[in-house]
Amino acid sequence: MRLNFTGWKLALVAFILFLVTDLSAAVISSRAVLAARLESAAVTEDFESFVFPDEAALRVGVILDASSIIAGQGPGLVKPGVRLSAPDAEMATWRGLQWDRQFSYGLQSAAMVTDGRLVADFTVPVTHVGFDMFWFNVGNPLATPSTVQVYAADDTTLLYSA
Repeated sequence: MRLNFTGWKLALVAFILFLVTDLSAAVISSRAVLAARLESAAVTEDFESFVFPDEAALRVGVILDASSIIAGQGPGLVKPGVRLSAPDAEMATWRGLQWDRQFSYGLQSAAMVTDGRLVADFTVPVTHVGFDMFWFNVGNPLATPSTVQVYAADDTTLLYSA
């Protein structure tokens, strides 16, 4: 399954994963409802495994997964089974993924940021996924609205788009 996030200066703050078999791509109304469905099987990615100072950000390349090593840290910086990528990074103004701890923007935990698309590709089957996404308000009007697309395991079949 793959999630495709599009927008300008998006931050993906947290993932909640449930590693099983099927995905219906239906919207779950709240984090509480999601947590109730997952119970003890939930796996949370809060992007707090990479250690660096608060109010800082670091570009970390175009692909991040459990095998990644950044600034001498890793592997294991993100949970196994998810690969994050910034496929638009080949464009001169988009510079890949950025690990972010700039809490003055309203972050509650560390976040993964990109200037273009952020793709979360699950390398193991999942039944539910939740995420927090927000736009960094840097004083510029939003150039394009953010979108989320959910694709099936074949990476072609679109299950959900908003």
